Amino acid sequence: MNASRTRETQAPSGPAPLHAAFGRLLRGEPTRFDDPMAAFVAWAGAHRLAPHAWFVARSVEPALARRLEPLALASRARELDRSAWLARVLSALAESGVHPVVFKGLGVAHLYYPHFGLRPLGDVDLIFSACELDRAVTTLETLGFRTDQRPLVAQFHREVNYNIPMSHARHGLLEAHFSLYEDLPPWFVERLIERSSTTTVLGVPVLAPSADDLFLLLSAHFCSSKPGSNFGWLLDLVLVGRKMTGPEWRSLTETAKQTGTQAFVVATLGCILGLWGVEFDDAESAYSLGSALTVLERGAVAALRGSVAAGRTSGSSLCYARRLSGRPVRRGWAWVTELAWPHAGDVCLSLQVDYSPSTFWWHRTRHACKGSARRLGNLLGMVQSAKGLAELLNGLSAEGIRRSRIRAMLGRPEPKIRAGVHP
Repeated sequence: MNASRTRETQAPSGPAPLHAAFGRLLRGEPTRFDDPMAAFVAWAGAHRLAPHAWFVARSVEPALARRLEPLALASRARELDRSAWLARVLSALAESGVHPVVFKGLGVAHLYYPHFGLRPLGDVDLIFSACELDRAVTTLETLGFRTDQRPLVAQFHREVNYNIPMSHARHGLLEAHFSLYEDLPPWFVERLIERSSTTTVLGVPVLAPSADDLFLLLSAHFCSSKPGSNFGWLLDLVLVGRKMTGPEWRSLTETAKQTGTQAFVVATLGCILGLWGVEFDDAESAYSLGSALTVLERGAVAALRGSVAAGRTSGSSLCYARRLSGRPVRRGWAWVTELAWPHAGDVCLSLQVDYSPSTFWWHRTRHACKGSARRLGNLLGMVQSAKGLAELLNGLSAEGIRRSRIRAMLGRPEPKIRAGVHP
């Protein structure tokens, strides 16, 4: 990495030194702390980065590894305990003839991390095909998982939402997905399941999505789930991206164009490079997706990256920017009508109220007003910074992107920052 790129990715204040230190760990370099080591340990623990940081630091920063070791060992113990009941869940599904697709935390932990105990899990996400969903839910209920029995809420999860949340008194939340996020069209989910390959997790045969499909859906999840609230999701993307080949990156690029999710991929790659200084080999086609963004999307990408770099949690402005740009959406323009007339089950679930004909009109109006205000704030979030506003007004990218265009016109390649080999 040359000196100019280093200055771009390391701001003098705020969380930038913490990100820069973690980026050096990812590249197998000494951290050279500017801030007290305790600040990094606390930050890494809060964002689920501590176990992996400990694993890498053992060879390049032993003093840091000693500070991170208690967090890493505690995480590993929790995940080892969790693996016992997860194995029972997967075995029961297999015995019922159900073939779940493991993705997000569970799939990434077992297939892309050096050891699954290095990736702390929140809830558990599994994707089921439409023909196996009811059988999967019935099997999970025999294991003690429960769904919300309110009729309107159950109807909302089936007709509007993309998963059925199932809670267990001891083991927490498992989400049975039959679709994915609002910004991913249904055909992508069907194709993801068809392209999944058989692998083994905890000794049980399961399906795993291809690396390019996984990178795309994790990018969509990162950009639509309060970016900046959990950098463990960004680390997932780094580890998946490091194992991708040139053909897989080209496949990702084509799928992003077909699904209209270029903005998610561009924003994710920009955060990985801007925060941690990591760039992927053979991913030129994916980096070129920035030229296909609309002015609205460019402003939203700039605002997201600015908020995340400053240590703020970004909203969902990028999702609304791509929708207003005419990109494909899972349920068409239904998200617009629901601003004023939300589903009754959504109202019951969000406000934690039961349906009552005499008072429900008030609850629905209150929920619609809250939702509209939140979404308006997300749209206005694109112009929170002068950088985002400039891109909205004139369609120009930031200084780094302008330099890339100049280099391209001069026929000079962009300097590479190699992701490197995991120590």
